[in-house]
Amino acid sequence: MASFFSSLFGSSNEQTSDDAGVETRIDEPTRIAWLGGSFSPPTKAHSIVAMEIGKKLRQIYDKERCRVCIVPVSKNYGKASVKCVDPNVRFELVKSMVEALNNENTDTKLDFVMETYEFESTLPVATIDSLTTLKGKYPGAKIIISQGQDNIEAIFQRKWTRSNDLIDDYEFIMYPRNINDSDNAKLNSIDGPLANALKDDSTTKFKNIPPYNDQTQISAILNKVYIINVDYNDDTSSSGLRLLIRNDKSEEIKSKFHPAVYEKFLELKTKDENLYKTMDCEDAPKQKVGGRKSRKSRKSRKSRKSRKSRK
Repeated sequence: MASFFSSLFGSSNEQTSDDAGVETRIDEPTRIAWLGGSFSPPTKAHSIVAMEIGKKLRQIYDKERCRVCIVPVSKNYGKASVKCVDPNVRFELVKSMVEALNNENTDTKLDFVMETYEFESTLPVATIDSLTTLKGKYPGAKIIISQGQDNIEAIFQRKWTRSNDLIDDYEFIMYPRNINDSDNAKLNSIDGPLANALKDDSTTKFKNIPPYNDQTQISAILNKVYIINVDYNDDTSSSGLRLLIRNDKSEEIKSKFHPAVYEKFLELKTKDENLYKTMDCEDAPKQKVGGRKSRKSRKSRKSRKSRKSRK
């Protein structure tokens, strides 16, 4: 089973099959965009973003053979949306998306691959380790991290494992929070949100990684960030799609899936009518620290202490 899942490709006239039944490209890529995520479920926006990442990669490296590696997280990843469905459901949905991307792609120097080494892992895989594994699979290829603005900012704030290595050793393709051109023009500026994230000294998760304060160094990092103008907001996210599924919004559900993925979803739904419909798929909201109840409790304790001292 593991040998079959090692990687999965869509259709192409340049593909051959090996003895294990896994299709492989004749030409190995020299530039790879790593696109990791839970993809539970993969939305139409995921498909659009993946295609735009591929186009951006070819724009940056127009003479190179490029590949977008879509890497779904481990089935043991700590998110409710991953744990609430049979792993094979997520596998089949992502597989259908990758096949559709390859069918629609017309660039002969670009392809899309589903890499399943994280999916098969019995433990969650840190991004730095995922990238190391990908490097081992494609020795000599240059790998670019592809993520949304929130995740790139989190990396720049040193909130991810070995963020400094991610920042120093990799380039980034980023899809922003919105497609407002005036806002996106500021993203790479020295006083923009990415630079501010690099200079942020408030992070508490990895205190041993200091902020970046040298402007020359910050400018060099910002020059490694390539931005694609794709609107990727809550109503096109997996969580937004799951909400529509729970509320039985049939037409809206269909519009948020890639057509090929939607067909696969309907097929899988015949085997499990509650697919993505339960609240088990949603993480519990985080408890607010110092909320109203907490302040009232502190005030009450202070009052009791004050009354006791007056006695």
